Amino acid sequence: MHNNTYDFKTVSGIDTLYFFYVTTPRYELLFQDILMQIDMQELHFKQSGIRYENKDIYIKVDKTTLQYLSKAQGFYWFMDTNALFKIGFKDPMTNTNLNDIQVQYMANGIYTIGIEGLLRFTDDLLKEYITGERPITRADLNIFVQRDLSMIKKEMFVTRKRLFISHYKEIETKHQLESLYIGKKPFLLREYDKRAELLKSKKQALMKEYFANHDIDIKQPLFNIEFEFHRDYLKGFGIDTVDRLLERAELLFKDSMDAIRMIDTKSITDNTTDGNNRNRASTHPMWEYIKDAYTLKEFLQLDLSLERVKRKTYLYTFEDAITDHMILARKCLTHQIPISLDFYQEVLDQIAYAKKPINDFTLYKRSMDDKPQHPDVATLSNFELKTYVRSLEHDMNDKDKDLTLTMRHLGLALDELDRRGFPKAFPF
Repeated sequence: MHNNTYDFKTVSGIDTLYFFYVTTPRYELLFQDILMQIDMQELHFKQSGIRYENKDIYIKVDKTTLQYLSKAQGFYWFMDTNALFKIGFKDPMTNTNLNDIQVQYMANGIYTIGIEGLLRFTDDLLKEYITGERPITRADLNIFVQRDLSMIKKEMFVTRKRLFISHYKEIETKHQLESLYIGKKPFLLREYDKRAELLKSKKQALMKEYFANHDIDIKQPLFNIEFEFHRDYLKGFGIDTVDRLLERAELLFKDSMDAIRMIDTKSITDNTTDGNNRNRASTHPMWEYIKDAYTLKEFLQLDLSLERVKRKTYLYTFEDAITDHMILARKCLTHQIPISLDFYQEVLDQIAYAKKPINDFTLYKRSMDDKPQHPDVATLSNFELKTYVRSLEHDMNDKDKDLTLTMRHLGLALDELDRRGFPKAFPF
């Protein structure tokens, strides 16, 4: 072979992994608990008159918080708060021929804590409800190539089965290859410009760090060669579980590079272009180089301990902050806590001056049978003082409250506001 004529960097891996967990009879208890948590939160929002979306609902499984996404194909789908994986739970009494728990590992998890770390995390999360068997449904094996492959065309490929080559899609930009798809489910090849994809991807920061750790320069040409395998195809290689995939992934990738093969067009013996002649052509030496470069040894070494996985933090973006504050606002509305510029100013004051924590707002939600608790207004922060005034104004319209006492405390609170430079009749 002519592999020694090439010398460019590559990074091998598993880009996508879907599988099921086989469950024990105890799983029914987990599923009922999940439904109860969803129902209670939906009822809470409805009774409070607050509009909500699925993503505003969170559940707990073994102390791990999961965000509700949707119900699809009979599964209730959730995502962990670090976006490491998605997980679906099915009613064990319906569609009993299908396993009850389905998992999809996401790029955030695969490229930070690794496949092995993710497996330990989800195994531990569900340990009370699973047997340990993990039937596989899909895996994408890929290799990143630090080389410009934009000159590649579909005519440069032959396959062991003509069915594959008859299904292709080619996407070009300025007469250069950006994406090439060959084959169809349950087995297909994707080849695309990874650098171009990252320019419009939310995973840009994540992948930039990953590539930097592997000495890959994302300012230089960077392509991804990826094979997508589904259960029916994997079974033909004796791969029916996640463990079997990890054992045979390298052999599977190399076999796939032979099944859909890039040829050296110079090796075609005559001017005809019939299938037999092309199939007899030599494999392109660059394709051989990439095939030989695929190894999972380093990829599987990306493996954090279970405790580090659980403590893992992730890149917090402006969009994440907006989402979290929308959740906070809904909670505050539910509990009648006002959100205003004063609220955020108080938060900033607490951070800047390390003041004592804001008092529990339930201080001002007194029971009808309890005597009012009136704090020393001089000790309250600005925000607490304004909130206290609101509670007293509310009590003015409560026929069960002592109006004279309420007015006296309201007067003291308003005087304190005036002393601090706020108008007594400041707009609430």
